[in-house]
Amino acid sequence: MTPDANSELSTRDNFRIHTCYSIVDCLIVELRKWLSAYSGLHKLFGFMTKFESLTLDDLLKCAMHLVESYPDVIEASFIDEFVQFKAILEADEDRTITHMSELLKLDED
Repeated sequence: MTPDANSELSTRDNFRIHTCYSIVDCLIVELRKWLSAYSGLHKLFGFMTKFESLTLDDLLKCAMHLVESYPDVIEASFIDEFVQFKAILEADEDRTITHMSELLKLDED
C-alpha cells in the first residue's frame, strides 16, 4: 500500500470517527449535566430515603437545609413534623410504603 492509501479512511472508520464519536461525546456531556442536576436534588431530598439511619442532629440539619432552600414552599414546621414522622415509624413495626402512606393520610383526616 502506498502512504496515501494508508492515510485514507475507510467509510466505516470515517463514520466511526466523524459521526459516532461526535454523538458519544455529546451524550457524555449531556449525561454529566444530568448527573450534576440530580446530584443537587439528591443533596436536598436524599435524606428522605435514608432518614431512619440518620442521627437526630443530621436529620435536623438536612431538613433545615431543605426548608432554607425552599422557604416560600416548605414551612419551617416541616422540620419538627419530619422528626415526629421518624419517631412514629421507629415505634411502628410495619414499615411498608403502603403503611407509611396510610399514616400520612390518617393525619390529614
